[in-house]
Amino acid sequence: MSNSKKQTKNEECRAARQKDKNTKNTKLFASIVAIAVLGFSGYWFFAKKQNQEINAYTAQISEKLGQDIVIEKETKYSIQSRQHISTNQAHVPYSTNPPTSGPHSERNDNDEDGVVLAAWGKMLKLRQFNDVIAEDFIKRNFNKSPEQLAR
Repeated sequence: MSNSKKQTKNEECRAARQKDKNTKNTKLFASIVAIAVLGFSGYWFFAKKQNQEINAYTAQISEKLGQDIVIEKETKYSIQSRQHISTNQAHVPYSTNPPTSGPHSERNDNDEDGVVLAAWGKMLKLRQFNDVIAEDFIKRNFNKSPEQLAR
């Protein structure tokens, strides 16, 4: 085979490899974009749904009270652990204050403003205490911990 034919063959192989590489890069980029779009869409859908639930809940409580109320925020948190520990035993820091899950120990350093109601994996922040809201929060979260022993 002559040198010019070898050179042409090498150039053709190089071009084919580059074309394959470009195709793979395009597919990878398209996959990343598709995953990002799906992730954002899912986040938006669930955030919108949670807002609707909070608004409906606020309207329901306002109607019960006969006055407008403001719920600062009700947040769901990841469960940290279910570990039982003795009082004052060292443990990993809680991810929320007051604790909504994690090692069971007494904790008295609640430095939050307003009123905070905590249940297993949830926290409801209020600007001021309201017995109707507190009672409803307790009813919705009663016995929903991993150890359903509350009486």
